[in-house]
Amino acid sequence: MYPFQRMANTLKCIRMEKILAACVQRTEDIEKYKALGCDEPVIALKGYSFTALPSFAPEQISGCRGISLLMNRLFFEEETEDLKNMLKRIEDIDPVSIYFADPAVLYYASDTLREKLIYRPDTLMTSTNDAQWWLACGIRGISVSPLLTKEEVLKIASSVPHTEITVHGRLLMSVSRRKLLDVYASDFSKEFRTDENRNLMIRESKRKELMPVYQNEWGTMIYTDFVQESFEAMPDFMKCAERFYIDTVFMDEKAAEETVRAYRAVIDGQDSGTVGERYSREFGYLNLSTGYYGQKTIQ
Repeated sequence: MYPFQRMANTLKCIRMEKILAACVQRTEDIEKYKALGCDEPVIALKGYSFTALPSFAPEQISGCRGISLLMNRLFFEEETEDLKNMLKRIEDIDPVSIYFADPAVLYYASDTLREKLIYRPDTLMTSTNDAQWWLACGIRGISVSPLLTKEEVLKIASSVPHTEITVHGRLLMSVSRRKLLDVYASDFSKEFRTDENRNLMIRESKRKELMPVYQNEWGTMIYTDFVQESFEAMPDFMKCAERFYIDTVFMDEKAAEETVRAYRAVIDGQDSGTVGERYSREFGYLNLSTGYYGQKTIQ
């Protein structure tokens, strides 16, 4: 048996309290989200995240406590020194958790930061072997890809400890380092603000719904045309996972607040079906869906 398998089997018996992590779009909402039941408000780190969420520089969040950081961007060779310097600055912020996707973050993180790392590559965490390997590196946990079926998510979460499941929000479907909106505007002689514009949508030729598209200095991101919800799946998820992640990207303030409140209620014991029905009646305009829980993305 490999060392990481022994470690995973040992840790499998350890179950901690259920943690609800949710993205915050304004720093002034951090305490409000905590009051609504969010254990770890998640802040996107400016220049270090693949997300359309508003992001913040270290100096803007240096006084914030009890937050987690999203820094899930990939880094090039020439960015190594910048990454190392940022990791040193993060130690002063002292976040609860740090979401990352590039192995370079793990490589350069201090022992103190390593214990805070949660591997969240959005689309790549798709097997128990992946999860066990990353946990054996001494990080805090792993976040299962939200592009899997419910059965696949449960298989991973029940096989390894310290698992997080993305339960609500638009899913990041595609990331390109190219500024695709700039190319489109140029090729078709269109005039509109391409960078950091959260009001742009695209539609596939064979689909009716619109997919948000967002471009910043690091590239272009395309999100699902639906908001994934997991109320029906929560009873099963809570049997095997210890963390639950809500992405509030492209969500209005009221919907974001009520989403946190709803999942907190379910975690605290309220009937998930009742909570889900009530939420759907009020926020059906979000084009709610169970996403890929019932169908594989690749057949």
